[in-house]
Amino acid sequence: MNLFNYLPFYSRPTWIEINKNALIKNIENIYYYINNKSKDKINICAVIKSNAYGHGIDLVGKILDNIEYIKLFGVSSIEEAKILRKIKVKKPILLLGSVYPFKNFEYFYKYDIIPTISSILILKELDKFARKIGHKMKFHLKIDTGMGRIGLLPERIEDFINEYKLLKNIVCEGIYTHFSSAKEDKEYTLYQLKLFNECYKKLLSSGIKPKYVHAANSAATVLYPESYFNMVRPGLIIYGLKPFEKVDKFVNIEPVLSLKSKIVFLKTLPKGKYISYSKTYITKKKTKVATIPIGYADGLLRKLSNKGQVLIKGKFCNIIGRITMDMIMIDVSNVKDVKVGDEVVIIGKDSDNQISVENIANLCETINYEISTLLSPRIPRIIV
Repeated sequence: MNLFNYLPFYSRPTWIEINKNALIKNIENIYYYINNKSKDKINICAVIKSNAYGHGIDLVGKILDNIEYIKLFGVSSIEEAKILRKIKVKKPILLLGSVYPFKNFEYFYKYDIIPTISSILILKELDKFARKIGHKMKFHLKIDTGMGRIGLLPERIEDFINEYKLLKNIVCEGIYTHFSSAKEDKEYTLYQLKLFNECYKKLLSSGIKPKYVHAANSAATVLYPESYFNMVRPGLIIYGLKPFEKVDKFVNIEPVLSLKSKIVFLKTLPKGKYISYSKTYITKKKTKVATIPIGYADGLLRKLSNKGQVLIKGKFCNIIGRITMDMIMIDVSNVKDVKVGDEVVIIGKDSDNQISVENIANLCETINYEISTLLSPRIPRIIV
């Protein structure tokens, strides 16, 4: 099936496919995995920040909105929450990042977003705003147990408790932290967990009982059942991306995203011809060259120049020359009967071969998060 024909009008035949069944199956597998590991029911805060890790927050939000055991969506900006509300997503939305400037509280109220409180100053500012509008507002308290980013330091938890008890217009619905090194440093992760547990117990002993308690990111969701509390907060793993190499030994996940394009130009060059900027590639023999309409403006990193590959008719074909802003050139000499209009797989499967986000990240000496989140919004996404 030529799925490109089902897209609205776009001048370039380059698109992203989002596999709905894989996304739902990944969530199901994660849910069953965590609940087999725990005697208590564990729910999910699905992290769909950064345009759902490049997958399209509007598409992912719609697909996941009706899954009962997903209790929260995690986003990183008011703009992301606004998109979800505009498409009628009904789930509670937790903004995981900073709330500053404080005038943003009016948008938290307008779009029904739950703010993260990471200091006593912010706590008091939220109460002041809630008192002004005559509406109680919920929040989640973030504890900085060792990430060093945002969050209340554990030694300030008693100060927080004392201040919170004086305030009448806000409700502590949740408490959470974030592990910095769950996939590689067990000792430090357990240290962070110990600090978080101590803070949580102090809340409980003072009569504050948050509805949601969450610490486990994707790696901890797989590796640390003791960090589940009553909610996990996976991001990467939802999309079938690996938080660490051997994650499949624990839970089955499948990549949700495929990136595809089409050949728009073909030419045959003799030996000794340069390809692309700065003459970094010269043909070593008679070479059939295809031009593909995707480039670094789409998020395809220039580090893939002269070492990345694509799939055409199930065959690996090399990227030759520098990746340009909007186009790449491919050596298709080994592809039989190649023609303009043939489909090109940049990320995904074709026949028995596959190029994963992890493959590309390794070539670029970076992480899979960066590869998927850099995929430009100008590339249309379609659910398959």
